[in-house]
Amino acid sequence: MSEMKEKDLAGDVTRATVRASMWTVAARWAVRGLSLASTIILARLLAPSDFGTLVVAILVAGLLDACSQFGFNELLIQKQTDDEAYYHTAWTLNAIRGLLIFLILVLIAPSAAAFMNEPNATGLIYAVSFISLLDGFGSTKIITIQRDFKFSIYFTLQTAEKVLTFILTIGAAYVLHSYYAFAFGLVAGGIFRLVTSYIVAPMKIRLSFLHFGEVFQFSRWIIASNILLYFSQNWDAAIVGKNLSADQLGLYKVSKDIAIIPAAETMGPLSVALFPAFAHLRNDIEGMRTLFYRWQSATHYILIPAIVGIALTANELVPVMLGDKWLAATLSIKIVSIAYAVNVFWLWPTPIYSAIGRPNLALYERVISVLAVLVMVTLGVYYFGLLGASSALIAANIITASAQYVMLRRIMKISIQETFVQNWRAYVGLAALIVAVQSVAGPQNAVLLLSLKVVIGVLVYAAVCFLLWLLRGRPSGFEALALDLSAKFFTRLGLRPRAL
Repeated sequence: MSEMKEKDLAGDVTRATVRASMWTVAARWAVRGLSLASTIILARLLAPSDFGTLVVAILVAGLLDACSQFGFNELLIQKQTDDEAYYHTAWTLNAIRGLLIFLILVLIAPSAAAFMNEPNATGLIYAVSFISLLDGFGSTKIITIQRDFKFSIYFTLQTAEKVLTFILTIGAAYVLHSYYAFAFGLVAGGIFRLVTSYIVAPMKIRLSFLHFGEVFQFSRWIIASNILLYFSQNWDAAIVGKNLSADQLGLYKVSKDIAIIPAAETMGPLSVALFPAFAHLRNDIEGMRTLFYRWQSATHYILIPAIVGIALTANELVPVMLGDKWLAATLSIKIVSIAYAVNVFWLWPTPIYSAIGRPNLALYERVISVLAVLVMVTLGVYYFGLLGASSALIAANIITASAQYVMLRRIMKISIQETFVQNWRAYVGLAALIVAVQSVAGPQNAVLLLSLKVVIGVLVYAAVCFLLWLLRGRPSGFEALALDLSAKFFTRLGLRPRAL
């Protein structure tokens, strides 16, 4: 009887995770669509150096933010509690944190900008400091949306905020033709988050330190892990910004933004949805392993080919999306795309570490990641400049992925052999995709050539994977799941597709 209950729980969690993932991915892709449109327009209105100035401001503010992330959200989700005292304690600590970050940034802004050899960043640092203040006073009960899998609300909030910031940033850039346009969008987003947090999740404001000890005990690993995450994600940009020009930093920033689109806008929301799912299954290792393999297959069948596709079409993608003044970013985009394909091989396992109450594992992983990025990117920039920094990310991500495998194997007994057994058809399809796209020779028009490469790549990849699946006797796996979901989708539309 207990075994049946465990299976029902795993099934319920999986279904809830699928729904949550669909909403969070939809939200992130809606936001990314607007961000992409914003980048395309801003790339034509502003110069690479303007983007470099923005990166410097975010680097400075991001360090303070990482140093003070207490992990309130993770704790509240893991506790699965409605005790008001937890939310009051979290709100109190958040407010203190936001106020301190605001004051520190205001004081250090000129010196920090000068240290990064970008004095123009001072004004943007002031703007970012105000956002930290606003975020510190938001309703902490907003996390119940994630805890209770209410991701349709999450979708609405994320999309609405991005629409607002998109309109204001583009409008300001058109009028000002200056990096100050970013400040309008950033501040508007902060105000929107503050107001809507109380509309969606109202709470009475009360100062409380009742659970401070418990929060600190849980958060000590989270804080250290977030600091290391900041360095692992931003150390490369800091090195580029310190040693190269604002133009070079802007090119590097946009290269990463383009290359990371599939990874960040899929793995980011997936991590949000997987954390409560793994938290529900934290005492069921077999259930966790099954859930992990299912989502890893989805990543390898969809995400990695999409990332590789960006590298294969970068020659056409850059002039179409950004314009000719960004052509210098083309090779960097190709290289960084390969780095992110390595980056998502084992998903992003931090939610798993936190869900089982082992946030220290995330700390260990990020120590390795930071050291790898520090050594590799520093050497890359010193010897080869911008392209050296891009290439170094591949080596750093291979080292990090190796560490992730060791820790996941200890937690859930996963194996690299099982990964290849479940996903080998995707790898063969990816090889066919690469050959097909590389063989395309078509019109001189970049838009037409880009479209032709995308269509041929998608058709060849899907055909090879599907054919191999049929030849293997239609085993259970991603192809079967994709067909099942497609059949259900068409059935809801009133259509009845034939069974294959």
